[in-house]
Amino acid sequence: MNARAKLVPILVPVLLAACSGAAEPDEASIETNVGVSHAALPVNPIEPPEDPEPTPRPPRPVPTTPPTPVPHAPPDSDLRPDGAMRYYGGGSVWGVQIDVVNIGTTPATGVSGRVSIGPYFFTGKLYQYFGGTSTTPNTVNPRERGYIKIDVPPTLLSLCGSYPVQIDVDHTMQAGANPFANDSRSVLAYETGASCRLTWYRPVNGATLGHEPDAKIAGKSLRDIVSSVEIARGDNNKCSACHHSASPYPYAPAVAQNMASVPPIDPFAVASGDQAWLGTSAPWLPRFLELPESGSAAAKPAYLKDAFRKWLLDGAIK
Repeated sequence: MNARAKLVPILVPVLLAACSGAAEPDEASIETNVGVSHAALPVNPIEPPEDPEPTPRPPRPVPTTPPTPVPHAPPDSDLRPDGAMRYYGGGSVWGVQIDVVNIGTTPATGVSGRVSIGPYFFTGKLYQYFGGTSTTPNTVNPRERGYIKIDVPPTLLSLCGSYPVQIDVDHTMQAGANPFANDSRSVLAYETGASCRLTWYRPVNGATLGHEPDAKIAGKSLRDIVSSVEIARGDNNKCSACHHSASPYPYAPAVAQNMASVPPIDPFAVASGDQAWLGTSAPWLPRFLELPESGSAAAKPAYLKDAFRKWLLDGAIK
């Protein structure tokens, strides 16, 4: 045998090892590095398979600063007596409804609470008037009317009698910074179907109006409404928003726009030209009552005109 023949058996294993570069990987290695088992690999494909669509990577979240917590407004449920209480019934016990308005910003709830009429104390519950929006029992929502129902002896009250009343004596129906400062008031008693005289100074309520008033004027006097001390409009405007010293309207009292009149307006005092509510050759009240109730910048709401009519019918007394 020549030398060339002797080298072939030696070179073949060396060349094979050099071509492969490494030992053949086992099945587990293929599945780990490629992601499929050896059995699933294509056998002698004619063309290389296309690469699968890469799975889209979810976007990396952008770091954000957590929002600053907004503190919740503290409770502010504030019941104010509107100056009237209706009594009814017969026998040994009469029912009484002490009318209130929630002038706060959160609902007022009174499952049980005490009130006083003069030196006498009674326990009652809070109810909303018909048309109220609360779905919780014994609750009156903000800017809505309600009443505290109590039972009293039949000899306690008389028609149009004025009595010192305090509601929520035990502070169980209201919450807030100081909702109890306006809980005491002189209150008129009346029966269903009867009414007391509405004067310029007396609050508008069920006793003086003859029926339940709109919540926007309940407990407010005509003097304070006209003098822009109180707001009586649904658009939250004072009377002086339109009727002021520089106003183009016929009635222009000497007050700055959106300010309260100091002193309060007298219905018989001339405001501008010959304009007064009553008592001059060109009174403002008849023109006020003839204005439309909607559809005009000069419109006056019906509930406010009704109050002025009642004042006029009662004698237009200060």
